[in-house]
Amino acid sequence: MSFIKKVSLLFAVLSIAHLSAQSKKATTSSGEKVILKTDGTWAYAEKSPNVESLILEYSEKPYYSNNGILNDFEKAKAEIVSKVEGFGLGGTKTFLTILSGKSDVRFEKDEVPTIIVRFDGKDDPEDYFIVMKAMKYTDVRKFLLSSRSMSGGARKTDENEVSFEMKKIKDNVYEITLDALTKGEYALIPQDDIEYTPGASVKVYCFGVNE
Repeated sequence: MSFIKKVSLLFAVLSIAHLSAQSKKATTSSGEKVILKTDGTWAYAEKSPNVESLILEYSEKPYYSNNGILNDFEKAKAEIVSKVEGFGLGGTKTFLTILSGKSDVRFEKDEVPTIIVRFDGKDDPEDYFIVMKAMKYTDVRKFLLSSRSMSGGARKTDENEVSFEMKKIKDNVYEITLDALTKGEYALIPQDDIEYTPGASVKVYCFGVNE
């Protein structure tokens, strides 16, 4: 790319309205896709992979795309743990616990990729898993699954759940775009095989987000 073209691209980026709390995507006058980051810098957007060339070996296993190449998330073994609070007066909380502090799969918060997954069943794919942010611990990752009062009533626990959009990109293959994420540890938790029995183990797919 020539110096003049680089300068033109930079001015095209800077001429777009100032950034909000989240990064934005923009198209320059030359048609190139860029990401406007929250720190005032920019980067070229990842080019969308050719969906017809994607080969997902396993069904119901999430992948992420990096320059058109499918990559694995961290696959971790988590344990169901129940905690009685205040000698029972505070109710009971159930966690999904991973005995390590951080995932080795990490993204910058402005560059979290889309998720690609194949579903061969007839059920609604949006019901297959949830995405959750871990609670703030240093040496373990804890995801709050449920909370009940002393009387057994359910309490609200979805404040750490991440919303997402899903679209079909070809037969049985879907692209998942997560809402804006903040720094922390995250897990894609399958919903079809979870047993909420203390001591039971569940396989989850994890990643971390940096500043």
